[in-house]
Parts: sequence; structure tokens; C-alpha cells
Amino acid sequence: LGNVLRDLGDFPAAVEAFDRALAARPDHPNAQFNRGLAKLTAGDYPGGWADYATRFQDPKIARMGGYEDFGLPRWDGEGFEGRTLLVQSEQGSGDTLQFLRYLPDVKARGGRVVLYCQHMLVSLLEGTAGVDEIVPRAAGAPPPKADLQVPMMDLPRIFGTGADAVPWPGPYILPSAAAREKWAGWERPEGLAVGIVWSGNPRNKANRHRAVGLERLAALGAVEGVCLVSLQKGPPAAEAVAAPPEWRLLDIADRLETFDDTAAAIARLDLVVTVCTSVAHLAG
Repeated sequence: LGNVLRDLGDFPAAVEAFDRALAARPDHPNAQFNRGLAKLTAGDYPGGWADYATRFQDPKIARMGGYEDFGLPRWDGEGFEGRTLLVQSEQGSGDTLQFLRYLPDVKARGGRVVLYCQHMLVSLLEGTAGVDEIVPRAAGAPPPKADLQVPMMDLPRIFGTGADAVPWPGPYILPSAAAREKWAGWERPEGLAVGIVWSGNPRNKANRHRAVGLERLAALGAVEGVCLVSLQKGPPAAEAVAAPPEWRLLDIADRLETFDDTAAAIARLDLVVTVCTSVAHLAG
């Protein structure tokens, strides 16, 4: 009931339903996790992050997020001078891109910072502020050596992030020099070049809440002076291949081999219109 009320946008009623569930069963991690999502969406960041911190008590959420504690103590913001902290990405690539903003603050509290993240992000994130080493996640591989670890999405709670105090140091992700050089020679379309993405990963069950289909964005190509540029990857990219000429769509997806490529391509565009997926966070 709480989830339905949250999806309807009635956050006070949703929180009340989650409270009732937790009164009936105080150790219900899924109720507390989802209450955290409702609070965060409503702007209650302190309460939301506190509830969100319980997410790994639900084995299903822990498995989906890709997080493992590796038997290392959990870092909770204390100084760690002379030690190595393993900052673990979790959930999707877009989540990693959003929460990278905290790494300079992490680095300021201690010694060596190792970012353990999705392999497709490594080339883009080389040189990211606050990171001494980036190691790609690999199933079954031993983790990097470290003294402490922290899941990346605990960092807002650790640093006391509120709705009016989200850290923003300015753009903190840049395409590599190699990617910029590769895309400098790209003959971009004339007029207003608008990158579009119409679907996230179809394997994500939540994708039905965000995917719109290419035809829903095609009308943008009819605007005078606009050329659409497809940044869509994965199976939905096949829709661009069959797009009629009147949609004025340039498909460059086959040239986007990494997120580094996508970042460099975005830097050559005027605008990006996308559903809620990693490209939104990368463009931001």
C-alpha cells in the first residue's frame, strides 16, 4: 500500500502506511527501505537517508545492487589517515555518476581512496578528483586490498546532505583527451543538434516506468532547424535503424563504444533529451 501511495504522489500517506507496516514488523527491511524512498522524494533527506541505509538488510536489494562488504569494516565518516578506503559503486552507472561528487570530501578525511566501479566507466573516470585508483568490478575476482569500505550511496547520509545542500562543485566529469580528439573530427549536423535517449536497460524491471519509445520523441525532429542524434544503446537502439527519413535522425550509437565516447559526443551537441537513465546524469 505504501508503494502504491508513493507512486500516486501522496507521500504523507505513503510514509504512514510504511510506519504501520513497521509497527507490525519492526525488522521488515523492505518497508524501511521503501519508506526511505518516499521520504527522499518528498524532500525529507535526513529521514530518507537514514531509512535508505537499511537497504542491504534485504538480500534481494543487496544482490541487485552488486554490493559485497568483503569482510571489511564499514566506513562511517571518521578520519582514515594512513589507511586505504574502498568506495564501492552500487546499482546503475547513473548512480555512480551522480555520487562521484562526494569523493573529494571523502579524500579530505584520510589516506588512499580506491573506487571500485562498473568496468564501462573506468576510461571516463580516470583522473576523477578525490580518487587515487580506479578498479573495475569483475565477478568472482578478489577485491582490491583495503582497510575499510563504504557503499557509494551511503555518502549523502555520512556528509549530512539536505535538500538545500546538495554538493555541486561544478562539472566534475570530463571526457578523456583521447575521446575528445576522436570526436573533434566528427561532422556534426547543421542546426540544433539534439541527442536523444528513449529507454534505459530493458532488463531492468523498472524500465517500463521510464521507456517511452522512439516514436514519442520523433516529433522533436519536425521542429525547424533541429536534427536528432541517437545516443541510444542496447536493444532499443534497433528502433533508430528503422526510423523514417522525415524524423531527421542521425544514429551514432555504433560509434559509442564507452561512456567516454558518449561524454565526448555530448560535448559536441547543443542539447540532450532523455528518459531517466545514465545519459541524463552524464549530461548533467
